Amino acid sequence: MRPLTCLARGWNCRTPSIVIGFSSWRASDEDWRRRLLATPDAAEQDKTSMLFLVSGMPSAYSRFGFMTVRAIAQAVHGGIDAMQFARLEKFYQAYKNRKKDGFVAFINPGDQRIPKLLQQTQSKVVLFDDDLSHAVATVMARQKKEFRSAMRVAIMASTNVAIFSRMTSAVVYPQPGPNALLLPFIQSLAWFHGVEPDSELVEKVRVFLDLGAITPRTTIREALRSYSSEFDDVDGILDGLDAQELEILQTLRQSYPGCLNPESRVPMRWPARALFDPIHRDMPLETPIQMLGKARMLASGPAYHLPPGEWIAQVVIEVNGNFSQNKLSMQILEDKKVRGELDLDLPAKGRLALTQAFVVEDPSKQISFAFEMKEGAIEGEFSVESLQLRNIRQIEAI
Repeated sequence: MRPLTCLARGWNCRTPSIVIGFSSWRASDEDWRRRLLATPDAAEQDKTSMLFLVSGMPSAYSRFGFMTVRAIAQAVHGGIDAMQFARLEKFYQAYKNRKKDGFVAFINPGDQRIPKLLQQTQSKVVLFDDDLSHAVATVMARQKKEFRSAMRVAIMASTNVAIFSRMTSAVVYPQPGPNALLLPFIQSLAWFHGVEPDSELVEKVRVFLDLGAITPRTTIREALRSYSSEFDDVDGILDGLDAQELEILQTLRQSYPGCLNPESRVPMRWPARALFDPIHRDMPLETPIQMLGKARMLASGPAYHLPPGEWIAQVVIEVNGNFSQNKLSMQILEDKKVRGELDLDLPAKGRLALTQAFVVEDPSKQISFAFEMKEGAIEGEFSVESLQLRNIRQIEAI
């Protein structure tokens, strides 16, 4: 069974909500799972809480979506507890200490136990997906990160969305088109949580978000611009990127999140320009790399994220003037753990396609390629021409 995907104007997501009750607390995964699955009896109905769980890209659209869900929860319960978390322990603690019936949380990436637990308990999650470029620009603006660091944050979030979207109780709201309407958006979010979206609820949401009048023709983008200037600010940030950064961004936005699925027939492309000098990680890699000198690491990176699974990497390299015919080692690393390794003798000149299988276990850890020259060289040039990856089998993180 696949997760629901809400498209443009329709947002057809009407399903009954899951109501969760607690009478006591123990901070263990099994106890948490058992209690979430339990149905509260009549004596506990007054203690019943409602979970409103959201995740998504770090963008103005995701923030607006989260606040819309929060407004719906507020309208239903009159008072709510709201938080963000990335670790399961923080979720445990916040839920244990909640003061209100309504509990709204934005799940940040970083802990693969969370989607696994929510799948086991069939807890509902709303996912707000967005274009990678919007996420990168938002991270640069909010967190004051430079482009390469912001890209890693955005890719980790996109990977997180891909993992959560495998849940049968998740619903995905993709980036809204220019004509996507606000009213069906609010109504479908309410229906997904088992709330009747009557005119009174819509009015409470409007007031909470401090929006103008909501008509049947009001678009989501109009509401976004009214709610926050971030939606328009991203254009200015993107206009300030240099040619190399724009090339990296354009390549990656074609791969995330679509190529993360094993069913995708299009391989994922990581731009070779995203590799970095092993000593200066945030500096662009100058190519071709001069091989003259001692044995050393020639290039590494790009330190991006992938969902758990079995992957195949195809890397095209080019060598020129390597008359001493040096040796090269290519490693694929999950953080510092070697997941794949290939050793080869380099020709004097030529282009080579290297193929290596590897496994990703933890999506919170960065995946990097490392190209190491095994012997000193007196001449020669080396460059990485392309990096392609294909997910041949997913390993369930949930």
